[in-house]
Amino acid sequence: MSSTYILFGSPIINQIACGQAHLLSHATLEASHYNVLPKYIDKEINRLNTAKEQVVADINQSLIENKQSLPEELFSIIEVQKLIMHDSKIFNIAKQKILDNNCNAEYAVVIAMEQIVSAFDNIEDSYLKERKFDIKQIAERIIIKLHKSEYKPRIDKKLKSKSRSGNSPMIIIAHDIAPAELLSLQNTYPNITGFITESGGSNSHTSIIARSQEITAIIGVAHSHKLICEDQWVIIDGNLGIIIVNPDENTLAEYRRILARNNIQKENLQRLINIPTKTLDNVLINLQANIERPEDINSALKVGTKKIGLYRTEYMFLGEKNLPSEELQFKNYKRILTSTKEVCIRTLDLGADKMPSEFAFSGAKVNTNLGLRAIRLCLAYPTIFKTQLRALLRASVYGNLKIILPMISNVQELIRFHQLWKSIKNELTHANIGFSYKIPIGIMVEVPATIFILPQIKKYIDFVSLGTNDLFQFALAVDRNDSEVSHLYDQQHIGVFSLINYMIGFSKKYQIPLTVCGELGGSPRFTKFLLALGLRRFSMNPSQILAFKQQVLNSSIQKLSKKISGWKTKTPEQFENILNSLNQN
Repeated sequence: MSSTYILFGSPIINQIACGQAHLLSHATLEASHYNVLPKYIDKEINRLNTAKEQVVADINQSLIENKQSLPEELFSIIEVQKLIMHDSKIFNIAKQKILDNNCNAEYAVVIAMEQIVSAFDNIEDSYLKERKFDIKQIAERIIIKLHKSEYKPRIDKKLKSKSRSGNSPMIIIAHDIAPAELLSLQNTYPNITGFITESGGSNSHTSIIARSQEITAIIGVAHSHKLICEDQWVIIDGNLGIIIVNPDENTLAEYRRILARNNIQKENLQRLINIPTKTLDNVLINLQANIERPEDINSALKVGTKKIGLYRTEYMFLGEKNLPSEELQFKNYKRILTSTKEVCIRTLDLGADKMPSEFAFSGAKVNTNLGLRAIRLCLAYPTIFKTQLRALLRASVYGNLKIILPMISNVQELIRFHQLWKSIKNELTHANIGFSYKIPIGIMVEVPATIFILPQIKKYIDFVSLGTNDLFQFALAVDRNDSEVSHLYDQQHIGVFSLINYMIGFSKKYQIPLTVCGELGGSPRFTKFLLALGLRRFSMNPSQILAFKQQVLNSSIQKLSKKISGWKTKTPEQFENILNSLNQN
């Protein structure tokens, strides 16, 4: 293929990478199917057992090699696949297939993998659904061993010779890459600049590690193995979610210039870490980080942020057979609190359909985003909620804790929460268990109607956080994950900004702190507009913090406020012009 063409996928991180393609084999697609004579069935099962032992040995070796360089939480991700290897389900199914069908071990593993993975496809929650990729990766590693291929890693002589030359950067093309393999590739071949996979999802363990290690990658690129040839030059543009295959010299040179400029900008942004976040007219902006998992704390600390504005607790409940115990949750919250200056922990924000299997069989029904979820679920099943609140109270003595309640829509929900909260405090007091008596309680405003009952709610809360993702979704009646209507999800909708403006006015009038913690807060396009509206507290992904800080340092609130005069009465086109004028250098 000599022409230039573009492929589309889902970027893991908004970065750019250039390199020559190297294709890794996809073992499960290459697994042959043949009959095994009855007298050789035992030998075939022994082949399977040996392959299992070899994969476990490889994982153990990866854990040893990366123990010093990886944070504890990322280290545990590789442990997950080790646990899967010790789970007998996939092997029991494969062994039974060999016995029942007299088939070879490779084919039996593929059938077992497909049978288990099919159960995940019916799960709505993206994080839990993407655990199927762990199963697929394990199956691939077993088959590679059955093929008697060297696993560590899937590298051929051509790749080794490229790496030794040290001259040409490379991008790996694979059906999928296991976490341990990704780390091994990185450690052994430093000139690998990124990867592209046909499979995987944004919440897969490989994606989590890629984000944490800031590895440029695009996933979900269908047929990339067939569309990209060995040694072709490839450009990954994580900002646009595209892959440029076989770019011409001018395009490649332009992206190299962009890459060089980005590296310089990234180095320059590092200089801002210890500078106070103040505007040109000396207005101090409170900047915090959103994190989803404990390993994200390191990313926040790297950019100089010691305050966590939103810590989501759902990951402990996802992908598990049983509900997390009070002790497990307590240890988790304690670790977070001792690592930071301040943490705002959001209570469980899941629907009944996303809960562990232990809970799923208790009669809970599958629900949509507007159903039994978040605070509604917690109040409907107080035992689950009580366990989490007890753990939070016990951990509160180890740091500066704030608690935020998601999807509050009426006063009664807050009254019921405070009744439960008080009873748990009394229990702990009687049991001589220590806890902090001054824990600020806030609410996540996502339901539009909640905005207009804030005066009635204010006596039950200490602060408010604005969840812009759901607020836009609910206010516009648009599911942004539905491809048929996602184009209607308009982040520049004046009606929704009017709701936000009302909240800012409420915050100022009653002196209740207001933080914006949705995607809107970290979007460079809206930074200056939100500052002009009067927002002074922001919480966002750690990767967005330094770029956001740079915009703040270059802004004057007085000048920005003048530029947005009359914005509520503007047409969409005029409003867009206002945003453009704010962002002109």
